[in-house]
Amino acid sequence: MKRYSTCLVLFAVVLTGPAPAQPSERLPAVQDVVLRFVQPEWGTVRRAKWELESRQKEAIPELIALLDRQEVVKLANTLDLIYPGAETFYGHGYIMPYDLDYIPARAGWALEELTFENFGFKGSAIREDALFEATRRGQMDVPLSKVVPPDLTSREQRSGTATAQVEAWWRANAAGWTRLKALRNALTSEDADRQLRALSWLRWGTTRCDGLSPEVYARDLKPLAEKLAGSPNPGVKEQAQLLLRENNSWWSYKTDPELRDW
Repeated sequence: MKRYSTCLVLFAVVLTGPAPAQPSERLPAVQDVVLRFVQPEWGTVRRAKWELESRQKEAIPELIALLDRQEVVKLANTLDLIYPGAETFYGHGYIMPYDLDYIPARAGWALEELTFENFGFKGSAIREDALFEATRRGQMDVPLSKVVPPDLTSREQRSGTATAQVEAWWRANAAGWTRLKALRNALTSEDADRQLRALSWLRWGTTRCDGLSPEVYARDLKPLAEKLAGSPNPGVKEQAQLLLRENNSWWSYKTDPELRDW
């Protein structure tokens, strides 16, 4: 998560997860986690999303099923979260360019972070440069609509297009999909969004990825990060260089029981 002197915090694909469950606790049924994921309380939604992400392949069919639920569940107690359903721009906060009040888009958010794919669920109306400029002009504690233009693509249109991509992707990949393979595929893709998602998760992610170890990282993933350190995309280049500079601190972070949420 980057922090800037303006106090505006940019969107990042990974946030620090809540306290982990004790090892002796039995994992709840994934369907029960989904029920919490579609609730209005933002803290509950965040916790459920982390749990679903850590359930990896098991959670994907359940999240895909949510794409057919054309429901709006307004988030509550979002604090300074900046997302399409937010009412106020405080001049700072976390940018989340997903229409999280709309259940298909909320499920798309979880699917994209779980799979490191880019299906197209993100909106385009919330732009970091516009928010920085608004903060510079002193536009704080104002309606978000005053600093974010309306998105001309309807939620139904965006969701329908992205859902079709998800369904086609899952038909083609379900049999052999693993999260570790998905991580590797994202790093080798030509999609900067996927590359950033993977690099950010490697640096800060605390959710589960079976098969990942320092040895696997050194053999299979570090060479890909070294290649991305020369990327023409400034964001990808920076994140790859920071990951390499941190050496193996990413593994200590993932295995810290105070941070891990699984």
